[in-house]
Amino acid sequence: MKMFIDLRVHSINSKGVDSPSRLKKEARDLGIEVALCDGIKYDDFISGIELTARNKRELIREIISSKKFDIIVVHGGRAEINRSAVSDSRVDVLAHPWLGRRDSGVDAVVAREAADNGVAIELCISYLLIQ
Repeated sequence: MKMFIDLRVHSINSKGVDSPSRLKKEARDLGIEVALCDGIKYDDFISGIELTARNKRELIREIISSKKFDIIVVHGGRAEINRSAVSDSRVDVLAHPWLGRRDSGVDAVVAREAADNGVAIELCISYLLIQ
């Protein structure tokens, strides 16, 4: 069975520090097949929103008011936000669960809740790639 992983990377054209060609070379060196997205038409997009909340109550309000979007991403970091996000099946992705922390922001409880509720967790591999 072939496994596919969707990785989002940033080049110097966005928030990154490397050129697109350098990113492609690094991927090849790691044995990763690369597909580039270019020439996308507006009709090819889905609507999404990234929510940033100070506490659980605010997060729930923002989730409720975001139901018109196809994808709801919660900007994580604090334990309360991480756990609240993965406990809500209306959330599609918990992004940046490690921000402002000394750990990954993902423990066994967060991982189990995410799995039970179908919430994806963003993983940052840039620290693995930076030499």
